[in-house]
Amino acid sequence: ASTSVIAHIDDDGGPDIATWRDLLEPWVGTTWLDAPWLLIEFYFYRRILVAIGYFDPSSPLFNYDPFAADKMNGLRAGASAAASLASKANAFAKRSKSDDASLAEELRLFVMVALWGNRMDLSIWPESGAKGDGANRASEAFIEALNAGEKSLLWDDSASVAAKLA
Repeated sequence: ASTSVIAHIDDDGGPDIATWRDLLEPWVGTTWLDAPWLLIEFYFYRRILVAIGYFDPSSPLFNYDPFAADKMNGLRAGASAAASLASKANAFAKRSKSDDASLAEELRLFVMVALWGNRMDLSIWPESGAKGDGANRASEAFIEALNAGEKSLLWDDSASVAAKLA
């Protein structure tokens, strides 16, 4: 990454070429480490689409998603964790404001999930040949990410937010 130079994406028939031209223009000629992380993450995946000929009707990999199987495995593995969180969110939305301790605790959970969600995003995808089922791995990753996040917090005002909402 420190020697990889950002270049415009050649017109490969994709509908997003003009958008990519605008996004990359300030960074063309610099290294991948110079540009914002999120831009480079998306750029990396877009370059994969170029490499496989995703937008080229003459390519054997035309419209082929090389990550489809991983996405589906992640979706399946994360379903139970998402259902559990959705259940908590529904209960939270219906709860009366009289149960302050519970309100504060659940609000904090949702703040932490929002804060550390990206860390959980890829870690819920089952590993090839991993022991146990994907749902267990998803739950473990969810808990690991939240616990690891606790140590990384610089400041936690969730109790103050809960008090304002009560």
